[in-house]
Amino acid sequence: MASLKPREKRTLMVGGAVFLVLLLLWYFFIWENSPLSRLREAQDRLVRREEVLRKMLNLRRKYVLLQGKINEILAQMQGREGGDSPKGFLERIVREKAPSAELERMKARTNPVHDLYRETEVEVKLGRMVIPELVDVLYGVEAEGNALKVKELSIELARKSPDFLDVEFTVISAEPLDNMNREITEGKQ
Repeated sequence: MASLKPREKRTLMVGGAVFLVLLLLWYFFIWENSPLSRLREAQDRLVRREEVLRKMLNLRRKYVLLQGKINEILAQMQGREGGDSPKGFLERIVREKAPSAELERMKARTNPVHDLYRETEVEVKLGRMVIPELVDVLYGVEAEGNALKVKELSIELARKSPDFLDVEFTVISAEPLDNMNREITEGKQ
C-alpha cells in the first residue's frame, strides 16, 4: 500500500468501506438467515402462539360455562321438591292450583335415553278448567324447579259447558341414570 498514491489509497479505502457496508447490509437484511429475518420469524411464531393461546382461553371459558350449565341441569334433574315423582308432583299441582278441575286421565311413561338419563312423559287430561286455573297449573309446572317442561298443550271448549275448557298436555322430565351420577361424582374428585 506504500506504493499507492494518496488518491488511490482514498479510493481503495472508500471502496473497502462501501464493500464492508454492503456486506453488513447483506448480512443483516438480505441474507435468508439474517438476524432480521430470524427476528421476523420469531415475531411471527409469537403472534401465532398468542392466537392459539387466545383460542385456547376462549375454549376454556366456553368449557367452564358449559360445565356450569351441565351441573345446573343435573342439579335440576336431581332436585325435585320433596322427592315427588313427576306424576305425584303433577297431581299435587293440579289439586293445589285447580281445585275445581276434573282430573280425567294421567298416564306416565319412562324411557332411558342413550344410557345417559331417564326421560319421563306424563300425559294429563283435565276437564272443567277455567283459564286462571290453567295458567296457574302451567306456571306451577314450569316454575317450581322440578325440571318439568310442558311439551304439548291442547285446549278446547268443553262440550258440555262452553264456560269451561278441556285441556290435554304432556309434561316431560329428565333425571340422570345411576351410572351417570357415579361418573359425574367420581369426575369431580
